[in-house]
Amino acid sequence: MNKKYEINIEQNKRQIELLEKYFTLDKERKTVIVFLKYSKASEIFENSIGNKLYARISHETLEKINSIIENIPNGYQADINFEIEDFEGYNPKEIIESFNDTLELDQYAIRKYRQKKELISSILIFIGIILLFIMIVGKNEKWFGNDIKEEIITEIIDISAWVFIWEAVTALFLEHSEKAKFALKIRRKVSQIAVFNKNEEKAIALEKANTVFGKWENEGALKRIGKLSLLISSLSFLFITIYAIYDFYRIINKDLVTSNSLWLYSLIFLISTLISLFAGIGGISRYLGKNGKLSKFVGLYAASMLIVFVINLIFYILTGNASSIFMIATSFIFNIMYIFGYYVDKYIK
Repeated sequence: MNKKYEINIEQNKRQIELLEKYFTLDKERKTVIVFLKYSKASEIFENSIGNKLYARISHETLEKINSIIENIPNGYQADINFEIEDFEGYNPKEIIESFNDTLELDQYAIRKYRQKKELISSILIFIGIILLFIMIVGKNEKWFGNDIKEEIITEIIDISAWVFIWEAVTALFLEHSEKAKFALKIRRKVSQIAVFNKNEEKAIALEKANTVFGKWENEGALKRIGKLSLLISSLSFLFITIYAIYDFYRIINKDLVTSNSLWLYSLIFLISTLISLFAGIGGISRYLGKNGKLSKFVGLYAASMLIVFVINLIFYILTGNASSIFMIATSFIFNIMYIFGYYVDKYIK
């Protein structure tokens, strides 16, 4: 037994005493024996949803289990037992299967919610960074005038940018799905699921938690990291596209490229900018699981960007444009993230 849990159990003696009034406690196994009693098997299910053969466990049943689990102290788990008087033709094993299926379906909803949250948060951060970029460039280029006018405009942009970034952080780290919290509690706190006939001591169907949850098609940590890497690098390519447009404007405006090499620079700018733009949009599309034309060629974009990176790097070293070299070096980092995210998302489960 983990020492941390032993301390928690010692601190929760009163809680355990209260639980013993209403539930059977197996102190040797550190388990609370919970019986959910129903007159009819149909009371467990969401009868208004599903087909005639199979029905999902009702929201009320899950809420009841959730409320019980919340009262279980650290170091203890729960045996969830359904005691039913009339099975109404339902197979006891199918009740456990339905319980598992309902929770597993919720996992896919949680995954979709998490992806949506990560996307929205990333876009908010992206907007915040763009605003900060506009503020810095605007000050350097004197877009906002001078003195008080410039201070007011830059202050407004600065505040707006950090509002977007803070909203992203709040959404990403402080807001959690109720389904996700419930699923985590179920996995941590439930030791087994069983079905009993009323007034009988032996379970007619039983599955251990590791067997139940082991059937779930879980998204591995590497897969999640890969998808997030693809999302971040895709948004970064969109930012690089915006920066490249500004850099092109600045170089042309200040005559930093000779007329002889202007056509070559313009061609490289056009190709690299279009590739970055399409890679960004395609990567986001793939992150969302869409199989559009852009998302199908994400791998090709990644390979193309590496080639363009090498060409750009040679060109910028020869021209001695330090800011552009920095942009290309940054692009290389996001290329690596992009390629990593693409192949992990494609081949790793």
